[in-house]
Amino acid sequence: MNILKKDMKNFTGNIKIIITENQYNSLLKILPPLLKRRINEEEMNLILQYVYSEVRHHLQPYYKDDFDSFAGDIVHAAVHDFIANEKGHEIETEIDPEFGEVWNNESRHMVFNLYWPLIPHIEKIAKDRLYELWMDIFYN
Repeated sequence: MNILKKDMKNFTGNIKIIITENQYNSLLKILPPLLKRRINEEEMNLILQYVYSEVRHHLQPYYKDDFDSFAGDIVHAAVHDFIANEKGHEIETEIDPEFGEVWNNESRHMVFNLYWPLIPHIEKIAKDRLYELWMDIFYN
């Protein structure tokens, strides 16, 4: 049954994606040195769990004919959430008179730009599983 006909809020599709040791070692060979020192295998698997949590937010009919947008949007959102939730402590803060303690924009951009190079690698690792899920959601 097409998931769009189901209650999307209750979607709990099986999308377990785990980075293998081989994939992680291959990734370490191509990541910039600064990023290599800041991300470990456990954190890579955590990012993949963020991918899982993003899937149900992207069950929209307009993705039916566009797998690349479906997968890309999920991975971008997952990496963004990973950075904000897990690496936010690396971002300097400042005091805003209206909002209190907030992230410093320059520092935020620097930290986010440091981790953005992970996106194509996460897309590659998760692509097959996301494709299976996309086919199941929109075409089964």
